[in-house]
Amino acid sequence: EFNFSVDNTAPPNATFFNVSDAASSGNAELVWVDSVGEANEVYRVYRGTGVGGDFNGSNFSTQAFLVATVGQGVTNWTDNSTVAGQTYWYGLLTIDSTGNFDNTSFTGTRSVVANDTRAPTLLTITVTNRSDGANQVNWSASARAMKDVIGYADWNHSNVTYMVWRSTTNWSQLNSTVGDTSNFSVNIGNVTGNTLWYVDASPGLANVVKYYAVTMIDDSNRSNHSLNHSNTIAATNRNCSNVFNYGSYGACSNSLQSQTGTRTCYTDSTTLTNTRSCTSTSVATSSSGGGGGGVTIEGSAGHGWSSVAAGEPVTWAISNSKLDITQIDFTLATDSSDVDLTVSSYTGKPAAVVSEPVSLVSQYLQIETENVDDLESATLTFTVADSWLTENSVTKDDITLWHYDDVADTWSAEDTNLVSSDETLHYYEATTDSFSYFAIGVKAEEEAEAEEGEEAEEAEEADDVAPAETPSTPPTTPTPAPEGASSAWVWILVLVIVVIGGLVYYFVYMRPGDKGPVKF
Repeated sequence: EFNFSVDNTAPPNATFFNVSDAASSGNAELVWVDSVGEANEVYRVYRGTGVGGDFNGSNFSTQAFLVATVGQGVTNWTDNSTVAGQTYWYGLLTIDSTGNFDNTSFTGTRSVVANDTRAPTLLTITVTNRSDGANQVNWSASARAMKDVIGYADWNHSNVTYMVWRSTTNWSQLNSTVGDTSNFSVNIGNVTGNTLWYVDASPGLANVVKYYAVTMIDDSNRSNHSLNHSNTIAATNRNCSNVFNYGSYGACSNSLQSQTGTRTCYTDSTTLTNTRSCTSTSVATSSSGGGGGGVTIEGSAGHGWSSVAAGEPVTWAISNSKLDITQIDFTLATDSSDVDLTVSSYTGKPAAVVSEPVSLVSQYLQIETENVDDLESATLTFTVADSWLTENSVTKDDITLWHYDDVADTWSAEDTNLVSSDETLHYYEATTDSFSYFAIGVKAEEEAEAEEGEEAEEAEEADDVAPAETPSTPPTTPTPAPEGASSAWVWILVLVIVVIGGLVYYFVYMRPGDKGPVKF
């Protein structure tokens, strides 16, 4: 014969229950006495913050919520999910091994105000040199518990702030005032929530030692700024360039070309590869330098900048024997990131260029860009070989830079100036407001004539300038001949005529031996 009995009797609640913040940690500490006569029971802790606070009976499900379940033999529990200054009400409910409980008779609810007066513990940090030259400060994952000296600061991390400090000298006492630099320390950033790192993107000059520390402000605005040498980490700044130096584009393969850019830092060497589409197209021979076969890229160079500020003058010196452009200076109107320029020279007129310049061309060029959407100004420095001028019977003053407009399919001459010359090369500068295809060539006839006209006008203007005044000399007045001189000459002339006439008469009519006039 078997007898069965069903336990449906609710166990008595704990005989003693108390809630306090005895440690002044901002956490509610609950203690109680184990229920008598029960085995394998568990304790449910309910918490409420509603008006009136006290809850029991039927209103506990609306006035409170379950925050913890504690097993047999454990008679205390700490609520570390509280917020400093907030009042909380707690109730304890005993549940026996069969699940019986009496929710109409809690172990008398108790209230407490979280009052955190404890400063949080110090953090263990590390500092690493990143490949981009920045210093990254990390604090250990164990700090996620955010412990105070006693208890916990804020279990859910919602009200915790990490303050990151940097100094040029190690310190024994960090000032608590944010931004106070009297001890050479600076609060360089604050981090909240679950983030456990901070990137110091501008640590300063290379090979200079900087000291870092991290302090914490907990949910009751308690903080610990008492740092000593063991709480700081020294880091030496490293040289690292943010600029990638690109080599020339390789041969066209499967309609693609690639170039590799590198930058070398203290910790690693980073490479980037750019690709672009390419074609090899036959071009008819022309007087402007178009090749008879497939036009290909003769030389190429690229350069990249991680960022360019608006109005910042940028200079790129180019050293490539296949490129007649030797330097590009430019300014952007807006801030830009990841700026890239690529210069390529061609063996003839590029396939993408339809029309041809109206003159001889020394070299065709293309400047390609990335993230250069707002070019303010640019100056291109280029060279022309003296031997090329001689071969084509042109002078150094006949050179200009042509700029191609692919929309209008037209070429225009940029403002070009001869800067200097040596035995083999002539150096020029030209300004432009956009990048695309260019041609280094000879000025058009009308342009040369216009310049000659301008020079003539300048010479004429110089001639029109009045010379300095000089004392004037009075005109010389002829001295009049003495009166009667003209009549004397008349008489002399008459006398000459008479003499001649007499001689003629004598020889004709009165020669000696003749008698009478000569008869015919």
